[in-house]
Parts: sequence; C-alpha cells; structure tokens
Amino acid sequence: MLFIILIIAVGLTWLVPAGSYSKLTYNSSDNVFVVKTYQQEDKVLPATKESLDSLNIKIELSNFLEGTIKKPIAIPGTYQRVEQNPKSLQDITTSMVHGTIEAADVMVFIFVLGGMIGVINKTGSFNAGLGALANRTKGNEFLLFLK
Repeated sequence: MLFIILIIAVGLTWLVPAGSYSKLTYNSSDNVFVVKTYQQEDKVLPATKESLDSLNIKIELSNFLEGTIKKPIAIPGTYQRVEQNPKSLQDITTSMVHGTIEAADVMVFIFVLGGMIGVINKTGSFNAGLGALANRTKGNEFLLFLK
C-alpha cells in the first residue's frame, strides 16, 4: 500500500505545479523578523506589531516573543511559482532509504512502546490492575471520571 502511494506521489511531481510562499521566522537573539523568499536575499524587519501588520499576518507578537511559534510561517499573498523538479522512477528507491533514515527515531519509539505493551500484556499486570481498580470502586466507578 505504501509503495503504491509512493508511486502516485512521484507521478504527481510531474502534474502538480511547484510553488513557494515567503516564510517568516523570528530571530530571538537579535529580536528581529527574517523574511525568506525563494532565490532572493533575506529581508530583516524589526520584531514589532507594525511589521506583522505590514505582512498581513494576524498573529499576536507575543506568540513569537515568548517562543510559542518556533517554526517558519507562510506569509499570506506571497505565493509564487518556482521551477518544477519532477522525480523519476530511480528516485523511488533512494527516497525509501532516506525516508527510513529520517523516521528511524519514530520507528524505534514505536518498537519500544510496542514491546513494553507486549510485556505488560504477557505478564498480566494490566489486567490485574484493572481488576483491582474495579474491585475497589465497586458501585462507585463513576467517581473515577470526576477527578
């Protein structure tokens, strides 16, 4: 199933037009906004409400200053078409390897979590814990949801 989705995604790189938005990031060390536009030099703006208003960004300045927003955000109305970079069938094999390498930490987490759940189920401790909880709250089970 994933292989079929991968082939469809590669085919879509030939059909879907490529484009990019300008991105806004906050540089906390210099207290400035940096606007990154595709194949253009970065533009530096002061980190003020007026800068956000001029870019038509409806996000509170405090979200940037307090670190709530850490990733770059797209600037409305700045979409531009960029050079198409379609993929070939040879890219399928390399993308599977690169994708596996990039997702290795997530895969290890899932394997460890699955192993832990397997051990808990095999020892019967989860069922024993639920049974003990059911016995202690006999007739008052609804109280568990009130706390």
